[in-house]
Amino acid sequence: PYGLKLSGLLPGIPNRPVMFQHTQPGLGGSTAPGQLGLADRVHFGGQRRLGLAPPAADGVVPLEAAAPRTAAFAAPAQSMSQLTLLQSALNILEACPEGFMEGQTLSTRLRALHPEQVAEVTGIAVRQRKGWLRQLLSQEPLISQVLVQGRSDVCYTLGYVPQGVLVNSVGTDFRAKRVAPAPPLYIPEAKRQKKQKATGSGTDLRALAAKIPEPEREALVQAAAEALRAAAAQQDHLEGNKISEALKAQMPHTVEIAKAAVGGKGWLRALLETVPDIIRVDIPGKAEPCYRLVDGSISYDMALLQPGYGLAQQVGLQAAPLARTAPQRGAAVPVAAEAHPEGAAQELIEAAVMTLASVPEYLEGNKLSEALKSLKPELVEATRSSLGGKGWLKKLLEQESRITSVRVQGLHEPCYALTERCAGGAVEFTREQAPAQGTHPRSKPTGESVFERLSEEDAGLLFGAAVVVLQQAGAGQGGFLEGSKLAERMKSLRPQLVERVKAQLRKGWLKAVLELEPRIQAVEVEGRNEPCYR
Repeated sequence: PYGLKLSGLLPGIPNRPVMFQHTQPGLGGSTAPGQLGLADRVHFGGQRRLGLAPPAADGVVPLEAAAPRTAAFAAPAQSMSQLTLLQSALNILEACPEGFMEGQTLSTRLRALHPEQVAEVTGIAVRQRKGWLRQLLSQEPLISQVLVQGRSDVCYTLGYVPQGVLVNSVGTDFRAKRVAPAPPLYIPEAKRQKKQKATGSGTDLRALAAKIPEPEREALVQAAAEALRAAAAQQDHLEGNKISEALKAQMPHTVEIAKAAVGGKGWLRALLETVPDIIRVDIPGKAEPCYRLVDGSISYDMALLQPGYGLAQQVGLQAAPLARTAPQRGAAVPVAAEAHPEGAAQELIEAAVMTLASVPEYLEGNKLSEALKSLKPELVEATRSSLGGKGWLKKLLEQESRITSVRVQGLHEPCYALTERCAGGAVEFTREQAPAQGTHPRSKPTGESVFERLSEEDAGLLFGAAVVVLQQAGAGQGGFLEGSKLAERMKSLRPQLVERVKAQLRKGWLKAVLELEPRIQAVEVEGRNEPCYR
């Protein structure tokens, strides 16, 4: 096979997708992980440019006949050492109870387990001895670099947490130039700190906002929201200075009233950081505070993790978002709340009430579930198990009088709202949305309809991503991985691809896609009320 077929097969090499990344640039292919530039050129049309052997009778060149133009990768022994260390690092991070590990600790563990391999990797060049671990881990897309509050050393974790919130990519290719340290997430840069000191970061913003007359305050907030919606087509955030300029141009007199009420500086923060519909986000590389809309530009569960919004706590990495990955290979995760299931359930109910109080009307069941998982992952795992898996959220909330289930026209899933917002009775919300241009009607996809809606290239990349995730999770013979977790990890690996496929196939996309992959088997697991795969 060649071309697309080969690009779908190579990422599925047992246990080591990284081997694919080594081989590809070594033979002249693209360095982008998972995109097989070489496979599209190992045929008659590209042999002369790559310097490959003469074509066979069928026009296809065997890979063993290909001769690279330069020695682009290390000797086989060194490459195997790197692969051994990467596999060991994955195993160590997977078993780490905190969910992350300091770089120095991980380096010490690897040196103790594989002294010869570490000596080979650090001995490739003197320049690589310092920072060798970071360069090594940059080859593995499932390992991410994180900043943990109170830890001076850079830490590493498996990249199964939402991207763009707490995690930075470790790096790019092993042979690339040294990657500059990632900017601290949620830790202001020197320029931002200086600006915040000038504007008084310790000021009580709610007290300032209360000084602005209510009509002017509401008009300015509404205008800011419209500016954010207008910018959403290009980016999901807008710098504070741009919002300020837009407001001054649109309603200068109202802005002057607000500035006079709060005494000048800080008027925009007092407006935007005290309302539930807009959140502040710190964008790496931008010293200016930036803002996003909660309703659509960013999901509710991610909004709850932002500093100063809803249930968010101190800046930096918290224990909850990086709680230990769900059990794999039959291992049991100790959950402190298991001894008190009633207490855990009540704590989750309180979190659900506070989450629903932070949204305008209602929240879809899946979004509420994701928000609770982000806030209290261990309690969710314990409660989910005690309530039988699928449908656990409905069982948890059906006895709570403060929360009611509501019908939303246009949404085919349970939704929840605070009872006080429904006047004590059943309420049906309306959400009529015309289907987007180019999308298919909402119908349950099947294996037969996948290729009618997806390109062959997208399907091949999805197959490869699913195989890689299952291999990393140890879901071979005797093992398994729940469909929801498989979809989540595939999204971490290929977020844009998964979002594109979900938009085309809608609900049930994973089952329909995996029906076509002979390497993956659907299994029924006792105690799991959802499809599982291996």
